[in-house]
Amino acid sequence: IADGVIDGVRVDHPDGLADPAGYLSRLRDAGAGHVWVEKILHPGEPLRDWPVDGTVGYEFLVDTTSLFVDGAAEGALTSLYAKVTGEQRAFEEVAHEAQLEMAGGTFSREVDWLHRLAPDVDRSEIKTALAAIPIYRTYVEPWSGKVDQLDRDALSSMPERLRRILLLEERGFDEFVTRFQQTSPPVTAKGIEDTAFYRYNRLLALNEVGNDPGRFGITVDEYHRLNAARPPRGLLITSTHDTKRSADVRARIGAISLFVEEWGELVRSLVPSWPDPNDLWMVLQNVVGAWPLTAD
Repeated sequence: IADGVIDGVRVDHPDGLADPAGYLSRLRDAGAGHVWVEKILHPGEPLRDWPVDGTVGYEFLVDTTSLFVDGAAEGALTSLYAKVTGEQRAFEEVAHEAQLEMAGGTFSREVDWLHRLAPDVDRSEIKTALAAIPIYRTYVEPWSGKVDQLDRDALSSMPERLRRILLLEERGFDEFVTRFQQTSPPVTAKGIEDTAFYRYNRLLALNEVGNDPGRFGITVDEYHRLNAARPPRGLLITSTHDTKRSADVRARIGAISLFVEEWGELVRSLVPSWPDPNDLWMVLQNVVGAWPLTAD
């Protein structure tokens, strides 16, 4: 940047930083004319007030996919999915279960670390809290005392003592707050993107980074409203290295919402030959999405 070789940068995984806002400010001060962040926003979650041009575009990706899903088919497809696979839970329940598994398994050492930083806080509460946060992370600043309303809202359902600590209402736990905020994003990512997205298979076109598979399609008017609210220099994408399926595959899978009855006939005809109907439901969608297939 200082040599004028590049004008801008894409910053992957800023949520892993102790102080994302501070790092992005230093980038700007160093002369980065344009900065985009690979920040995963839940539907409806605004980007924080950071010195950036916007995100790398996952919001556009999931909204565009959702535009081509027939919202009127949600009831019929959900009912069919439950009857064929036996999965009657909402996506939120499946996701929470998976996040708990991650917090208690893959990230158990991180939970232990956090518990050592706050030994008088129940370990199980720390684990549960990491799995329960409704966004990827909060951005409380122990060094400045800054706490946004968005952070208060995200932590409102936490156990009382833990909520007070994370909102800096009880001081002396600065490192705990910082490390907790760095730990919740990977717990969320591994629990939702890499686990729940492969268990809850109602319509795989919606199982993408930054999307909520429980949100079944959006209207044209809503799509225009969302586009109008995007940062003017934010990036727009339909496929990346992180997408589970490419844009054309997602588009074909989304079209299943227009043919629920025919889809039901196909799945039912093959269920007797498969040991797990939920796996069958997933595999068939991938076949439809990748069609036409060659012998190879």
